[in-house]
Amino acid sequence: MSTVIVCPRCGCACDDVEVVVRDGRVAEARGACEAGRRWLLAPRPEEEPAAVVEGRPVHDDEAVRAAARLLRDARRPLVWGLVRTSCEAVRPAVEIAERLRGAIDPAAGPNHPDAVAAFAEWGEVTTTLGEVALHRALVVLWLADPAGTHPRLLERFGVAGDESRVVRVRAAPGGGDWTVPPGRELETLWLLRELARRRMDGKAASGPVPDPADPSAALAARLLDRIAAAPYVAWVFDAPLGAGQQHALRATAATLNAVTRVRLVPLRGGGNRVGAEAVLTWQTGFPIAVDFSAGWPRSLGRGTGAARLLETGAVDAALVVGADPAELPDEPAFARLRDLPLVLLDSEPNSLDGAARVRLRSAPGGLASGGTLFRMDGVALGLRPAVGSRYPDEETWLRRILAALREGRP
Repeated sequence: MSTVIVCPRCGCACDDVEVVVRDGRVAEARGACEAGRRWLLAPRPEEEPAAVVEGRPVHDDEAVRAAARLLRDARRPLVWGLVRTSCEAVRPAVEIAERLRGAIDPAAGPNHPDAVAAFAEWGEVTTTLGEVALHRALVVLWLADPAGTHPRLLERFGVAGDESRVVRVRAAPGGGDWTVPPGRELETLWLLRELARRRMDGKAASGPVPDPADPSAALAARLLDRIAAAPYVAWVFDAPLGAGQQHALRATAATLNAVTRVRLVPLRGGGNRVGAEAVLTWQTGFPIAVDFSAGWPRSLGRGTGAARLLETGAVDAALVVGADPAELPDEPAFARLRDLPLVLLDSEPNSLDGAARVRLRSAPGGLASGGTLFRMDGVALGLRPAVGSRYPDEETWLRRILAALREGRP
């Protein structure tokens, strides 16, 4: 039997992957990239118990009560993760954090607060994968290599095999027309913005004229010429860029939109990172790092998300849902999760498995459970499960924990 599904492995969330199921498992994954095939075809034995408390298998009801008790006894619990789960599961996770006056923060990565701050200051003109293809856009890859992280992205943009519509700006030694001088990435962006302002105004703006012999200024000028000649531009960049480039990118894009249409495309990771932030914003007004200790949602502010709470000992228990701290090697603070009373809910093997007091296994989202996922461009997609699972999905587990908290069961 074959089924067309949405593959949630990377941010492209390809919705044209045909999986062939034999004997209850995926035997073929037609149209998926290599990373997607590895995930879809990976063996998923279901002999592991659905619920483990203090190292021993237990009935689901006992595990739910233990999870609720652990979280209820905490002074300030942290709800963290939410990147491998559906939007429907994020809602009860937010309510759990609110009910317990804890904190909640999606596992977005170490530099994501910089992106949120830049977005709040400058805004962001976005696009969809389909719109880029429809407009036959020029694709500018700013210090990004989607072949390694989002293998089908250029195909989805309609530029695969057509290098005439791709500008690959690199930061590497060796020269070349589209190579940023080492350490001058931020300067090059501001120079590009200044040159765009001068072209837009039609006269010399205040300040010195960029030296055309300077390598950064020369690159900015060539890039401006190429962008201005295109009717539509998709500017693709790695989401984890630092604070300076996050601000400069958005400011420069805002200025370039007076010259032509420029749309920003951050390369967000896989799973449902965008959806988790969308639901959190809808429920609280903030996309990341929300604190309920006062009885209402407050932003923890830049630099005071989950990592900071863990570093300072400000949280004393954790509910980790659909995320693994081992996937964030630049965030050593998350190693502290192992030292906290911990409830772990995940469909995948997790580096916290041995540390969790309560370990709940869930059906893999997009493969054995449904729901809604947001693609990296903000488009909501319905997940269509292809196989069955004896494990409940994350929404079911979280709603059962929430019900136990409401009832105050011991």
